[in-house]
Amino acid sequence: MARTRAAWGRRIIEGFVFLTCQSSFEAFRHEVRIDDRLVLVGSEAELPPIEEESDGEDFVVADPPIEVRALVEEAVMLSLPMVPRKPGAEPDARAQREGSGKPGPFEALARLRQKNAKQ
Repeated sequence: MARTRAAWGRRIIEGFVFLTCQSSFEAFRHEVRIDDRLVLVGSEAELPPIEEESDGEDFVVADPPIEVRALVEEAVMLSLPMVPRKPGAEPDARAQREGSGKPGPFEALARLRQKNAKQ
């Protein structure tokens, strides 16, 4: 199967975004570094089988005009962690609350409900 590649380019994105840690709910700076190769093809028929794709290349069906902003946005979104964690943060916020002696919000609510039920 002969593949014709219309064009290719290199996508280099460097920067940062601010995320919220899912354990501590603190904002932190997350570095974004993307360096990959974009292979532009004319149609879906020109895309290689999934087994032949490599991690270093992204195949894009390119209909002129190419929306560069969308390509950058997609790359950045895909590079973000599913569960953001601040570097050095404790893995579980409950452990922090237990160590501080402060009840969690649902624990306090349960106590309030028990108190109101007794009255």
